[in-house]
Amino acid sequence: MPVVETFTTSIQAMHAATYLNERGVPASVVNEVSAYGGVMGMGVHVGDADMEGARTLLRGFWEKWQAEAASRTTGVEPVPDLTLLPREFAPGCPKCEAKLPLDALLRLCPACGTAVDVAELVVAERGPEALVACYEKLPIQGEPDAEAKFVCAKCQYDLRGLAVSGPCPECGTMYDKRVMMGEGSGH
Repeated sequence: MPVVETFTTSIQAMHAATYLNERGVPASVVNEVSAYGGVMGMGVHVGDADMEGARTLLRGFWEKWQAEAASRTTGVEPVPDLTLLPREFAPGCPKCEAKLPLDALLRLCPACGTAVDVAELVVAERGPEALVACYEKLPIQGEPDAEAKFVCAKCQYDLRGLAVSGPCPECGTMYDKRVMMGEGSGH
């Protein structure tokens, strides 16, 4: 199956493939690997006959995605990309104990239909530090300001070197370094 588009994150690729599947275009997500074995991104694959229709649909998808992204507020809690976790971190359903997919957007157990919050189940089993790598990273190397000091508002844990937003590894309180910088307090 040819690649209709390659994405930098698995979440974007999964949303695009779901969008296509919901509109009758069979699509799947596959790691795109370079000749040297490194992952180049996540490819959305469709059948040859569906290529042009998929491209057209994905243009509409991106317009919708960008409009939704622009309407989001800074107060919205970020969604962790659980696909970055090792497979053995997949929690079991609290009711039927079936292993759940590492998907923060999953709301019902595929096996029994019980309401689940996969991210919360991972935290319950492995602690809040398990999710640190699952949040958006700063877009530049290192901290935005070498002099800036980022600490958790609740427990004063040093957040330097961690993701731009996410749970404090010490106490689990959500933080966002962009908000800390916007306040001008240099936390």
